[in-house]
Parts: sequence; C-alpha cells; structure tokens
Amino acid sequence: MSHFGRIVVIVCVLAGSAQAHFILQAPSAVYNQGPAGDPQKSPPCGADGTQVATNAVTMVAAGSQLTVTVDETIFHPGWYRIAIAPDMGSLPADPTTDAACSTATIETTPVLPVVADHVFPETSMPANPVLTTQITIPTNLTCTTCTFQIIEFMQNHGAPCYYHHCATLQILPQGTGPDAGVMHDPDGGGGGGGGGGGGGTGHHSGCSTTSGAGALVALALIALCRRRRS
Repeated sequence: MSHFGRIVVIVCVLAGSAQAHFILQAPSAVYNQGPAGDPQKSPPCGADGTQVATNAVTMVAAGSQLTVTVDETIFHPGWYRIAIAPDMGSLPADPTTDAACSTATIETTPVLPVVADHVFPETSMPANPVLTTQITIPTNLTCTTCTFQIIEFMQNHGAPCYYHHCATLQILPQGTGPDAGVMHDPDGGGGGGGGGGGGGTGHHSGCSTTSGAGALVALALIALCRRRRS
C-alpha cells in the first residue's frame, strides 16, 4: 500500500470511530492539548495522568464578555455546557444520562456554577469546525484562580458521553482591570491555563495596553529626532 493509501485509511478509520474531540482555543486551556484535543475524557478537566500544565491565567473583569472558541477536530452531534467555579473540585458533575447517551439534562436557566448550557447545538457537521461564542462573567464573582470548564455532550455516542477542557481565570472586580488577556505564571501558582495546543490556533493575546505603550514610545522617539534635526 502506498503512503497516500495509508493516510486515506487512517483518516477513514478516525472519521468512522464515532468519537468527538475538540480543542479549547479560548480561553487558554489548563493543559497542553494534542492534535485532537487530548487529554479530554476524564472529568472534570480531562486529566488522564499524561497531561502537562501550561500555567496560563486569563484575566477578565466581572460583568464583561469572555470569548469562548473551540475547534471540533472530530464531529459528533450534541452540544456544550460552560461552568465557572472557585476551583476544579467545585465544578458541577457531568449531567446524568443513559448508557447510550441518548439525552442529557439541559439547564435552560443556568445557575452558578453553570453559566451557559446547550451551547453550539449540532445535528450535522458544521461548515466551519471552529465555533465561537461569548459568555457574560457573573457580576458578583471575583477570584484569583477560578476554573472555567467546558464539556461536550455527544448524543447517541455511547459511554463516555462527555469530553472536558478547563482554563484558569482571574476575575477582577466589575469595571476594573485590563481587557481580557493571558498571562503566564512561570511558578505554576495559578494551576495552569494554557495554549490552544496541537492543531489549534490558540488565542494567546496579551492585554491591549501593551500596543498603546509601544505607540507612545515611537511618537517620543520621532519627536526627539525632529528636535535634533532642527
């Protein structure tokens, strides 16, 4: 069999495996992610003993909008749920479902720690596998290292019915702080957020004040050069 033929076979096997996978692109995931988004099976955040923490913390203000972006590397019908809790241990359990994953409970009016449910509902493969939405950070929630969790419910998949990813958020008081951005904690004190991981185009943008400071420095240098020329 030719090299191209082997690739075709591998792709067909993956496509027919009836397993959905996704990469959390934004906010930055708590663990490095493989090309399909692994590890992601074990609740609450996908850890399987091989995970590597990325030590990134996404800063956002209470009451502001947080962009959530996932890349569905392998499609399966279903939807997503988003929760924010003080730590991993305070995250809600996966919704109850049957062994065939035929249905799952949906919080139509989410109550903390759930902040959004039935997100990105799909019955057929989307034209663009990169899905983006915005959620509102609760106005009464502030913390240094909250845990953001997004889980995917895979309908009619068979156990396990859910895949999981998490991120670390620093939620500042409402009306304060910079625009949402990512800072890396080299000491790992934040418990890790982190890059979009293999196969994804991670959204690792810093705070918007950086570009503004650079512009001011450039203007000052131009003014100094003009003075010297005169």
